[in-house]
Amino acid sequence: AGTLTVNNSILSANVASGIYNHGANAVLAVNNSTLSDNAASGIYNRYGGTVTVNHSTLSGNQESGIYNCGRSGGTVTVNHSTLSANKREYGGGGICSDGTLTISNSTLSDNSVTADYSGGGIYSSGLTATITHNTFFRNAARSSCGGGMYITGAATVACHNNTLAENVAKWGGGLCVDGN
Repeated sequence: AGTLTVNNSILSANVASGIYNHGANAVLAVNNSTLSDNAASGIYNRYGGTVTVNHSTLSGNQESGIYNCGRSGGTVTVNHSTLSANKREYGGGGICSDGTLTISNSTLSDNSVTADYSGGGIYSSGLTATITHNTFFRNAARSSCGGGMYITGAATVACHNNTLAENVAKWGGGLCVDGN
């Protein structure tokens, strides 16, 4: 078990992810920090870890701003933060999550997937997703579904008071819900 709190820090241009959070008992809190231009994700959460991001910026990362996929089952909470210009070849340029996702009062802009996959801003295939009071702007999944958000497999999704504008996708520019 381990707990890491990152405050007022810059993690930039690292050869891998800015932060790697690993294991069911790993707890990470990122506050007032910038994670940018990392060769992989800004934050990589693996095997059930818990991540909370507050008042931070994740931008220009090459494998998602926050990666919580790959049967992770982890928990990600994002508050009052900006995720911009992050890319991922597969789903979830801004955030990829197959666990529990809560995002509020945040901006996701100019995030993209570069291959024929979904979810430029968010790709969520987890058990729950709560997405409230956010702005999704100019995110792209040009060859597939859900420029702003792609929701699939989630048992419970609450999406309230969000603005989705100028997002681009082949289907569902703002939002795509896939019942498969």
